[in-house]
Amino acid sequence: MNASFFRIINNHHYTSGKRTYDVLLYSLYVKRNAHHD
Repeated sequence: MNASFFRIINNHHYTSGKRTYDVLLYSLYVKRNAHHD
């Protein structure tokens, strides 16, 4: 039970971290495209 709970917490942190990373990549992409235009 504790192990699965830890896995859920770990998974949540991973997904939130990935979301932040995706947002950063997206903003960089938008900036590059705006500059290119």
